[in-house]
Amino acid sequence: MSEYRVLLVENASRLNISLGRLRIQRESHPDVYVLPSDIAVIVLHHPAIMISSQALEQLAENGAMVVLTNQQHLPSGLLL
Repeated sequence: MSEYRVLLVENASRLNISLGRLRIQRESHPDVYVLPSDIAVIVLHHPAIMISSQALEQLAENGAMVVLTNQQHLPSGLLL
């Protein structure tokens, strides 16, 4: 059984797919890689997050929920 993760992305980041894994790129930090199948929920909690359509597609295919937050730090959107 896979370990399911809830990811909170709260810094300016770029999210895309690299070699079948979700790659999270942040300035002045090493890249972080996570298998889309290990993600249950990903919360995008910063206005300067860029996510590729391929990353959204892979997350959707693996059943992950994508939560968007607003300036008051409240959920403003949910992608299933």
